[in-house]
Amino acid sequence: MTPAQYDHLCHLVRPFLTKRSLRKPISVNERVAATLLFLAHGDSARSKSWDFRIGKSTIYKIIYETCDAIWQALHARYLPKPSQETWEKVIDEFWDKWNFPNCIGALDGKHITIQAPPNSNSLNYNYKGFFSFILMAICDANYKFIWIDVGDYGPNSDGGVWANSNLGQSLESNTGDIPLPKLLPGTTTLLPCAL
Repeated sequence: MTPAQYDHLCHLVRPFLTKRSLRKPISVNERVAATLLFLAHGDSARSKSWDFRIGKSTIYKIIYETCDAIWQALHARYLPKPSQETWEKVIDEFWDKWNFPNCIGALDGKHITIQAPPNSNSLNYNYKGFFSFILMAICDANYKFIWIDVGDYGPNSDGGVWANSNLGQSLESNTGDIPLPKLLPGTTTLLPCAL
């Protein structure tokens, strides 16, 4: 990340992270730096606590708040809710690139390995034998994310994560802007869109 990109990110998240306090608050730049280093290197929060001379509980809170601020500042621009136009484009790309008709995306879940959170017991312990949270995503024909849901507990099944996700619920209730069934190419058979 270049210094200009770092400054731009700090500028975007500043409204979400600016604190008012009687004591001197930890600056937005320091919050972003600690979080980016934590995410990039996979160190423990404890090591970032030592690196930045910030209390352990404070660094946990900073990382959580900063990740949330980054999401709030960037998701509408880089990962907006898919519109009907987006789905139509994905359908065309899957047909052109993979000869897969009426496909609105490739859906899968991935376990992201984590260190066991304190006092979590088996909350994040999955069937594969490690602690994790789940990233569920839909990609277009070019492997680009068009929707994600992150943070469900490791032992939950893909079906359970999908059923509880905002997109899964909107598709179940027919409020997800999914295109109507289309003719299967070369036939007169109408088929619904598929994941």
